[in-house]
Amino acid sequence: MDEFGVPGGRRLPKNFITPWVLLVLKQWSLHGYLILQQLNRMGFSDVDHATLYRELRRLEGQGFVASEWETGGSGPARRVYRITSAGEEVLLGWAEVVSGYQRMINGFFDLYAQAFGFALPADGGEGGRSGVPDLGDGEGDGDGEGEGAH
Repeated sequence: MDEFGVPGGRRLPKNFITPWVLLVLKQWSLHGYLILQQLNRMGFSDVDHATLYRELRRLEGQGFVASEWETGGSGPARRVYRITSAGEEVLLGWAEVVSGYQRMINGFFDLYAQAFGFALPADGGEGGRSGVPDLGDGEGDGDGEGEGAH
């Protein structure tokens, strides 16, 4: 248990790195170190080289990723990875899965906000967070316009 009493701490679900790796490779053909840098930028700071290369080998074994050795340049040869058409299909499926996670997480925070009596900020998308009741103090923002008034 972690410091909050949550079993398993803050570990991600098994294979949760898969859609992120495929998404990075949909954008670019890269060698492992650059894939790892992109993952770190997206918040996967706990992913190490061994974990990434194990995932890349697994994806390649399933035909979702292909690689070839790049020998140009002054350094040693590097294996460059790219997504395959089968990998793109898997990525589309993962997009649906992650979208479901997002809905579940939004639902959690909606209920959490209600339980603690405050409104969550809009997520910046068109129209803000749908389904989030305004649990503010009822004072409004002082501009004299109610919600929906234009």
